[in-house]
Amino acid sequence: MARAWRVTLLCRPRAILLDLDGTLLDHENASGKALLEALEATGLGPRVHGAPEAALSRWHSLEVQHFQRYLDGELSFEEQRVIRTREFLESYGVADLDRAATLRWFDRYRAQYQAAWRPFADVHPFLNAVAALERPPALAIVSNGEQAQQEAKLVALGLEGIRLFTSSALGVPKPDPGLFHQVCQALGVRSDEAWFIGDDRDVDAVGAQAAGLHGVWLDRHGIEVAPVPPSPAAWPARTTTLANVLHWIGAAR
Repeated sequence: MARAWRVTLLCRPRAILLDLDGTLLDHENASGKALLEALEATGLGPRVHGAPEAALSRWHSLEVQHFQRYLDGELSFEEQRVIRTREFLESYGVADLDRAATLRWFDRYRAQYQAAWRPFADVHPFLNAVAALERPPALAIVSNGEQAQQEAKLVALGLEGIRLFTSSALGVPKPDPGLFHQVCQALGVRSDEAWFIGDDRDVDAVGAQAAGLHGVWLDRHGIEVAPVPPSPAAWPARTTTLANVLHWIGAAR
């Protein structure tokens, strides 16, 4: 069931900015399928049979950990792939892989991951409805991902017509206010004229709110957590579906 929480969106947007992975692209499902298929293809499937959730959780936690190191400038994009893949495989008894062998394993996973790229069911209906508004806001996708890979995702999802901004191209990641401000400037809108929609509460919604935009937490899993911001005025809007956002646009002044 679609749910919506506190709504602080008062101004009709001149721009709508959207995160990509977990917001438009079902990254979790694609990554999970790809991992299990890669394990089976490389003879490691029996080692995770009976506990696939543990393998998926381990892969995800390593992805989050080392991708953040990439965003922090500690690792290159390729290095974070090597390290998280090597640490994951070591958990299942595969040790001493050199860099080339590790990347070959990751490339097998990546091929399956790319084949599983799909948009969430509410994405195209939402974007089509926004485009059909009498005064449609500008649309842009803003991601902490690497430019070339995110461009490929947009093509796979049929979203290549939407302008893409990435942290790798802008030189600063979310939730740094500088990224949000650069995007708004490029679109020719003030920060308070833009809505930012993303599945990561802190990086996307709270980060956008702190930068002067109107943040929307797209909480697709309906996570029950206490709000982190120190005051109610800092709370982003929260919903489990993009359909609610469309209603808010219509109701905004």
